[in-house]
Amino acid sequence: MPPNDNKNLAAQVQQLALRQLLAASLRRRVRLMPWLLLLLALIGLAQSSADRWLGPLGSDQVLLAGALIPDAVLRGQTWRVLSSAFLHADFVHLLLNGVTLWVVGRPVEAAWGSARFVLLYVGSAMAGGLATLALQEHGWTVGASGAVYGLMGALVALGARLWPRLNWPLRQTMVLLPALLLLILLAIGDEAGRVDLHAHRGGALGGFLLGLILRPQLRLIDALGPRDALRGQGIRWLSRGAALSVGLSLSFAAATIGLPPVVPTLSTQTFALDALIVRYPAGLRRGIWSRHAGRCEGAMTDAAWALRTGRTPCFPLPLGGHLLLGERSHLLTMDDADLTALEQAKTSGGWIRRQEGTLVFPVGDKWLWVVTASEALLPAYRMALHPLVAAPKPAAQPD
Repeated sequence: MPPNDNKNLAAQVQQLALRQLLAASLRRRVRLMPWLLLLLALIGLAQSSADRWLGPLGSDQVLLAGALIPDAVLRGQTWRVLSSAFLHADFVHLLLNGVTLWVVGRPVEAAWGSARFVLLYVGSAMAGGLATLALQEHGWTVGASGAVYGLMGALVALGARLWPRLNWPLRQTMVLLPALLLLILLAIGDEAGRVDLHAHRGGALGGFLLGLILRPQLRLIDALGPRDALRGQGIRWLSRGAALSVGLSLSFAAATIGLPPVVPTLSTQTFALDALIVRYPAGLRRGIWSRHAGRCEGAMTDAAWALRTGRTPCFPLPLGGHLLLGERSHLLTMDDADLTALEQAKTSGGWIRRQEGTLVFPVGDKWLWVVTASEALLPAYRMALHPLVAAPKPAAQPD
């Protein structure tokens, strides 16, 4: 038999043995995945039933206690970086992440072992949270997506580590196709702004880097020696520390359920309107409220002009909801209850709750501030937006 044929046959035998070894390793029984899914399901059940044991706002209060709110993290509530990865917006959100985690997480745990799997999952969740913290100025986010994308990145890293041992078909299957799929998922935009793309991309990058750093535990690929045993002991201690940090984060989040979320007091600017000096938020995006679409659209540069032309300036609020400024007849029905609420607000000098999810405050005799947001956010917004409703001063009259 010619030497080249011998080489080709040896290469084919080696690739077949490697394929069988990988298949056997990735079929290993996993221990942590079922418990992780059970934990996510139990937390989801606690969220969905929170209205029964915390009152009608229980579900929102649970979300706000553990959600990743950048302003709150910067003010010391650092546990939110991890606790947010174990909460979900609704059942569909939990189901999608749970199914994806079951598909992706099993081969990751089989390849790296349980201790390294903990580090990959928690590290990816933290990387996604830190990316959101660095790149997303306002809003809040929850979900295990960052960690799930990190596990996808770890699988790509596994193929990259084995690249020299793989033939071209295996390189396509284990590296190129998963990497292409991951890049496509990461490149998909979100026009509605409902998906935290920063967490997806940060988690994927974190999982990929950890997958390159942490040594996979595939059977028989490498002989284990004393140094490997020592390294394994260190990994186990690190994984216990990661698990403890998750437990502490969830405990801190549980302890803050029911407390108003941290919303920094907004800075203000002023403009003249009907002999009044009116304050408006300086750091929020400004637009025009579309009654038909029910959202804030476009960009508004001159609030006084917008009001005089019958438009309603709007400001998307940091944690969700909107702040509107417009004519009373455009924003209220002006029935007896509305008039009573406006009189109470004028007398008290602060925001008054008009109905569920709504705060109001009059500006002069014609105009009106309105906040529309989740009921659980109203106490925080009442404090953060107080500078807007300080007693208006008369505009300076020309000499």
